[in-house]
Amino acid sequence: TSNTSTPLAPNSTLYFDEVTQGDISNNSFTVLSTGTSNLIIDNLTLTNPEFSITNPLTLPLVIGSNSSETINVSLDTSIIGSKEGTLSFTTNDINYPIYSFNLSALVNEIAKPLLEVLYSGVSLLEGQVISLGSTSISNPLSFTLDFKNIGNALLTPSNITVPTGYSLSSPITSIPPGDSLRISIQLDATSKGTFSGLISITYNPTITFGITGKVLAPILLVSHSSTPILPSYALNFPSSSVNSIPPEEIILIENQGDSVLTISSISISSPFSLPSLTFPIDIVPEQSIPIIISLNPSISGSYTSEIVISSNDTSYPSFSLSAQATITSPTLSLSYLAQPLSPNQEIDYLRVARGEVSPIKSLTILNEGEEDLVISSIDIPLGFSISSIPLPLVIPPSNTFELPIELDTQEMGTYEGDLIFNSNDEINPEYPIKLKGIIEAPRIEISNVVLPLPPLSTLDYGSIELNRTVETKVLTISNTGNIPLNVLDIIVSPS
Repeated sequence: TSNTSTPLAPNSTLYFDEVTQGDISNNSFTVLSTGTSNLIIDNLTLTNPEFSITNPLTLPLVIGSNSSETINVSLDTSIIGSKEGTLSFTTNDINYPIYSFNLSALVNEIAKPLLEVLYSGVSLLEGQVISLGSTSISNPLSFTLDFKNIGNALLTPSNITVPTGYSLSSPITSIPPGDSLRISIQLDATSKGTFSGLISITYNPTITFGITGKVLAPILLVSHSSTPILPSYALNFPSSSVNSIPPEEIILIENQGDSVLTISSISISSPFSLPSLTFPIDIVPEQSIPIIISLNPSISGSYTSEIVISSNDTSYPSFSLSAQATITSPTLSLSYLAQPLSPNQEIDYLRVARGEVSPIKSLTILNEGEEDLVISSIDIPLGFSISSIPLPLVIPPSNTFELPIELDTQEMGTYEGDLIFNSNDEINPEYPIKLKGIIEAPRIEISNVVLPLPPLSTLDYGSIELNRTVETKVLTISNTGNIPLNVLDIIVSPS
């Protein structure tokens, strides 16, 4: 028996070429009949079923003198490993009634890549879950995976998928046998919540493992009067009068999230104000702080101010609401003879004779505002007077008060000055009205010819003879005053 012209002695070994799993592996041996009669072969057996005879044989096989027969042996390479077996057959050769030899082969594994994934230096098993812990919103959490090729062929991942909320931040390249590739993956932290899913690496086969991470975030909740409010809420202050005690409203800022809420600023405009605050203000989860908003009621009117709360809440980075208030005040209005009087307008009593009945002009004081008008004092110029009125004088809204003003006629002269109303009217706290009046009188002057005769002077007739013709002297009575002079009587002595 020979193999490739080399004798194959009993109990020797027929070696097959080293092959890869799935390849074809064949070998053969030739039986020579060197005697003078036919060689008969029968009972051919193989101890390892992975080996088989591939050419058709009819047993017993008769080989003529000086003839030969080649027998082909095939190996099943579907299973990797070292293959051993024995091939034997019976003959009519008296020296070798049983002829046997060994079969030997090696089937190697197909060259292929093999992926090992390591996290923090530890190999991950299929389906194992990586727990990343937590991070705060807007602070991505990155981690690395090492892809190691422990196979014997180039490893080229065709696809890597990550769950929603995660992203790959490094490129994917082929990995030679024995080498590693570091892949960076991050939890994006763009929204609050727990992000879990599978990372899938496709290269043949596909390997998957789980990942979970939590994104913590603050949640801003603003409340007023124990009721949560939404942006654009109107914070309505009660109506206030000018210079009254500043009213206050309180809003509550609460953190309903699971990480620190940072208030970077709160903006507001006059006449509203905030207490002195130092920013930023940090509010831990499940805690709250009150914010006092004050109104300065110094000037009447209707006011609206936007209040903007700036924070690290991603849903409401700028939470906007409004403060609204009406500040009311009294308004003093004067009129004379149903005609309005502006500040500094004049009322003229004209000319009045001294001693006549004092003329009276009546002013109407009207409160056109929305709060009580309080007149604390009235400044009266010289020559004028008012009747006694209780001060302070309170006039409710839309009410009037009649104020008579009398010109004193006892003393001659020109009287003028400002009548000033001092009140809580914010526009005209001092409301001046000009008063004017002239007290006049006649002035008698007596003269003889051209010589004036003062009172108690003497009109001298000199010495006159008895029964002489009467001597007449003429007295001139003149009115040098500025109103008519009424001469009621002239009295002379009987002589």
